[in-house]
Amino acid sequence: MLNSLSAELEAYPNVNLRYYFQETDDNYSISTGCPPYSELDFSDTTTWCLQQAGRRDAMTMLGLGQEHIGPTFKTWLNDKQLRKTYPKFRNYLNEKFDL
Repeated sequence: MLNSLSAELEAYPNVNLRYYFQETDDNYSISTGCPPYSELDFSDTTTWCLQQAGRRDAMTMLGLGQEHIGPTFKTWLNDKQLRKTYPKFRNYLNEKFDL
């Protein structure tokens, strides 16, 4: 996703990055307290927990304020040392805003 986002920002440098949402982390089952799941498991015991976790993550991003995300992404994207320290933008955003 970030490769396509960075390509769009490069092609359209004046674009206003308005909405960005991210999952808590890569190990979503552990960080959300949801039971381990299969990507093909659509039972309500699996999907409801993930829906609630997704809503919490969305509220966190909205609470952060979307006006902070575009400039933060551009800073991370243009700084090789930051990308080396934080290979995933999510990690840099979490650290910078104490999420």
